[in-house]
Amino acid sequence: MKIYRAETGQLVNWQPYKKEINLVRDLKIELEKCTGVPVQSQILMTSFGTQVKESNLKEILEAKDQDEYILFCYDRQYLDALPEEISNLLDVETPKLEPKLPSFTGDESLKSIERLSKKQSISQNCETYLSLFKSFDDYSQALIKTSATHTQLAKTLVEEQRLQRMALNVAMTNLETHNKSVDMNVKSFVAVAEKERGKQTNLVDSLSIDLEILKHVRIHPSILSQLGTTHQGKERLSDFVDLEYIEVVKRDTIELCHFLAQEIRDLLDKTSELERCESEVLVDIANKNNLHVLDASLADIQEIYQRALFLKETRKRDMPRVSDKIAELLNIPITDLFASLSVNHQQPTNTHEAKKTLGLFHHLAEYQVQNYLPQLANYELSIRQKVTTLAISKRNSIQELIKYMNAVSQIQSEIASVEPRLKEAKEYLDAFKKKYEQCDLESVRDTLFGYGALMIEIVRRREYAELLSENATLLADLMSKYREEEEKRRGFFRQKVSRMLPFKLLMMDESPPQCEITANVSYTFMQDTSLQKKDITDFISLLGQAYSQSPHLLKSISTTKSIRRLITQQSNEDEKFHSILKVMYQQLDSLKLDFLKFVEADFFGTNNGTESSRIKNALKRDEKENQTLLSNEDRKAYEARIQTLERKIQSFSDNNKASSYSIIYDDKSTENLKSKLTEIQDVAERQKMEISDLKDTIQKMKEEKIQSESEKEDQRLQIQELEQLLEEERQTYEHNRQSLLNEAKIKDNLADIRIAGLEEDWHGKLNDAQKALEEETKAIDDLKRQHAAEISDLKLEYDNKLREKLQVAENEKRELTILVDQLRLDLNSVNQHLEEERSRYEERLNEVQQEIMESGKARDKIKLLQQQTRLMVNRAQEDWLMKHEELQKLKDEQVKVKFAISELLSRYMGEGGNITEQTDLEPIIRVFQQNLDQFTAQANLNQENYENLEQEAADLNQKYHELLEAHQEWRPIAIGMAEKLEEYRKMILYELINQFQISADEDELNILSRKVTPSEDDAAMWNEILQLASSIDFQNITRRLHKRVKEVFEQAKHCKKEYRELREKYVRLSAKMTEKISFRNFKVGDVALFLPTRNAGGKPWAAFNIGSPYYFLSPAGAAEFTTTSSEWIVARITAITEHVVDDSDPNPYGLSAHVKYYELEVECWKNQRMHKKKPSPGFIDSGLASITNPDSKKRPSFVSLASSSNIVHSTSPHHDALKRRRSSTPSVMIPQ
Repeated sequence: MKIYRAETGQLVNWQPYKKEINLVRDLKIELEKCTGVPVQSQILMTSFGTQVKESNLKEILEAKDQDEYILFCYDRQYLDALPEEISNLLDVETPKLEPKLPSFTGDESLKSIERLSKKQSISQNCETYLSLFKSFDDYSQALIKTSATHTQLAKTLVEEQRLQRMALNVAMTNLETHNKSVDMNVKSFVAVAEKERGKQTNLVDSLSIDLEILKHVRIHPSILSQLGTTHQGKERLSDFVDLEYIEVVKRDTIELCHFLAQEIRDLLDKTSELERCESEVLVDIANKNNLHVLDASLADIQEIYQRALFLKETRKRDMPRVSDKIAELLNIPITDLFASLSVNHQQPTNTHEAKKTLGLFHHLAEYQVQNYLPQLANYELSIRQKVTTLAISKRNSIQELIKYMNAVSQIQSEIASVEPRLKEAKEYLDAFKKKYEQCDLESVRDTLFGYGALMIEIVRRREYAELLSENATLLADLMSKYREEEEKRRGFFRQKVSRMLPFKLLMMDESPPQCEITANVSYTFMQDTSLQKKDITDFISLLGQAYSQSPHLLKSISTTKSIRRLITQQSNEDEKFHSILKVMYQQLDSLKLDFLKFVEADFFGTNNGTESSRIKNALKRDEKENQTLLSNEDRKAYEARIQTLERKIQSFSDNNKASSYSIIYDDKSTENLKSKLTEIQDVAERQKMEISDLKDTIQKMKEEKIQSESEKEDQRLQIQELEQLLEEERQTYEHNRQSLLNEAKIKDNLADIRIAGLEEDWHGKLNDAQKALEEETKAIDDLKRQHAAEISDLKLEYDNKLREKLQVAENEKRELTILVDQLRLDLNSVNQHLEEERSRYEERLNEVQQEIMESGKARDKIKLLQQQTRLMVNRAQEDWLMKHEELQKLKDEQVKVKFAISELLSRYMGEGGNITEQTDLEPIIRVFQQNLDQFTAQANLNQENYENLEQEAADLNQKYHELLEAHQEWRPIAIGMAEKLEEYRKMILYELINQFQISADEDELNILSRKVTPSEDDAAMWNEILQLASSIDFQNITRRLHKRVKEVFEQAKHCKKEYRELREKYVRLSAKMTEKISFRNFKVGDVALFLPTRNAGGKPWAAFNIGSPYYFLSPAGAAEFTTTSSEWIVARITAITEHVVDDSDPNPYGLSAHVKYYELEVECWKNQRMHKKKPSPGFIDSGLASITNPDSKKRPSFVSLASSSNIVHSTSPHHDALKRRRSSTPSVMIPQ
């Protein structure tokens, strides 16, 4: 295990086995002794971005070699440190360079030596030059030592900065992990919350319709009779629902929807902000990544240092040469050179040679001074400058690391604040579900669905009992008839056959056994109930009308195409259970058909064509009857009403009286009945038109269904082709990836070898530096003690200031918390007030609309009454004048008229309404006039009320427009959110699944790949997008993604081996299969053997077959091949044409009518091994010998094969021709 300081990148020198470590705190205490970082300020993280915990401590400590862990120790103190503290850290951690060497004055030394050379003796000059070259060597050694130290320092600086970058990446990995975890939790909660909010919103919106339906649905009397006394007095479904409790649930549900909408919006904004901050930090870090520049600088430094070493090694031999020359010149051993060399030494004998040697020494020294030493000094200076740049880069790297760690710390704090809020929202949602788990708004709809399903179940059980009873009787009659037939047959046997026998058997006189079939039907309630199918259809039509009149349901219904799609997608709960009721009703209608199918499948199987056709015809008839069931029932109802009205009219015409008032009444009734009859006829016509439109719609939907199924099949084929291409691409990718992986492993091994060598050199140099380090340790300890004392003083001062600032920040935070709470309370009260105002205005609007509708109806009634009254008055006046003139002429009818008038008055005025000759009709007319005036006043009053209601409706309309403008302001925001959500679903999830080839079921693929249905209604598109996004199971996708990655990793190991085995197997099989002749189940590409038949007309060729007769060679192929061979043909099939023998398609093969046969198009076939191996002597290969096994010595002859009972021929050749063909045809192996 290696531990590095994150801020500096330095390796921590610690001894892990001095003390046993069992807890993370023990490890931190040891690190505090080594680094000085307090235990409470340490943050330990592995190179994988995970923190060191008790669970993984043992694994980290015990890992060795390649599995060894790398830990980074972060100091939490620098996250909020003062600039002075950071500056002190930078000063301490910035490395110091070696002292700069003074420049070497070689020119002055040469000049002084040149002046003294004439005055000194040869031995003195030799001593001078020897000292000069010794000073050259010392100076070059100092330069090389300084360059080596700086080169090692540069390597250390680059490595530390690389580790700093690695520590920063580890922190970012940890941040990314936390951010992803929070984002996943938030998205999971948002998906659940959106689903719940959509569900509860739909329930709230449709609650009024559900309650209205409950109020209008009266429970059938047959069902009421079965209820107990506890439910006495309850006649409607609404009597079984607690409306006050439903209102409480509705109010809480609306509050839940508002809460979830606000939490979803805030959480999504928070996660997007965190993701943006993280991406900004990542981009900033990536832009400031200069490791490649540092590596280039280190490479330049090492290259310069190698040049300096090469130059030093090149000039290293000059000093030994000079020593040898001096020893030779002075005639002394080289070991005694420096000890014996003195000014008083005797002069050499050969002075000319000595002067020449000294001249060479001078030229050599001059060359080193002018070339060697300056070049070496330049190398050292270049290394010093580049190392200085690296030291400055190290200082900046520490500063940037602290800055980025501060940013990461702030983001981590924001992430930590999301979890409590998310937990609070989940608890609120769970509390709501737990509170209303038994009875929520969905219970109202469940009541409707349960009642409809109950009616269908009652009728279904009754029809089942009837069906069982009817079929039992039918079977009993059938068996009785069959027994009579058996009795007749036995009677014939007794009368005719028994008399012919010489003996008699008593058992032959027995009567046939009887079969008794009974149905134990005990559904007395189901049989006695008066519940009919019409009651069910009325209930289903009531639901359809109620939901179709709802605006929000119409929008959702317009986006659907069929009941099956509604049930599958569950996009609309109202349409869902309505469609389920329809399906249950269809199953009720098909009860008899299902019984017939069961009988056919169980007794007759699938071979009885008569029964199948009979049942199919019955199915068609029942389908037509089901389609016209509702229309026929409505038509019958209308016809019954028309007949009733006609009977009433007839009765009125038969009871025609002679009085004037009776004529008025009859005319009035007749007109009313005629108008009602006309309206009913119009309604009937409209119903017929609607039925025809529905039939057209059904036909169009069937065509669309057929087209969609064909498109689905095409898409399935395309998907298969794409999957095949994808598999090929995956194999190519895996091959390339394996190749790259092998190359990377090889490079990694080479790098390990190089690193091992460099580590050995480094350990050697480290031992040399350890001694110098021990000497400096004492001074460093003194500095540490002084520094610790200063740090303790600064820490006390800093703690005091920190406590003061924390106290101030705590006070401000407390005040801000109080202010935020107050603002939340105010916001909640304002929202509650606005919601109450909105609900009150909606209720008022509904009341006004209801009053307007009622006033319109009342006005129409008043107008109708006024018209009828005027008509009655006018007719009464006309009749009265006519009667007054006729009274003079018809006195003999006066008694009858008086009797009729008295009867009419008694009807309107009671018993005191008798009329005599002295009766005045003026008071009666005034009574009618007063009634007319009262009706007129009432009409005026209704007109004023109507105008007031119109004014109120205009005010409400203005408020509605204001609300509409507010809606238009929020609409662009919602559109943007919906587009982002749709882009996330398509571009991220769908591409992720496609790229990683994650297995997904059909529902998930439909959700991810389905396009949003374009619609003018934005709310419908938003709801569809939200439902699609909420239907995705992110945890399941993540789990499958991990599983897929693991599977790909495992499959990569066996890919190459399986590929080789499959390739070898394919080569063997392909070589084997291309050499065989097929004898059954011919298909295109097979090799077949054709033999001539006995048919004289055209001499057709038949394919040699087993169990596959009537395969003939086409005439064109026969004409092509018979030119080369007349005995047999071996060819490859290229096309197969099917024919049926009839008058329009005659055949040259002599087959009987209605027989199916096949004509084969062929091409020439040659064995691929014919040219590889010569045939054996004495055996002529005619094209078939290569099919058999060449190693087999005994092959079955064609005679034995032809004599087998398993071979079937359409025709047989003549015996002579057969013998000739058998003698010339090679043997054939029959594939099993």
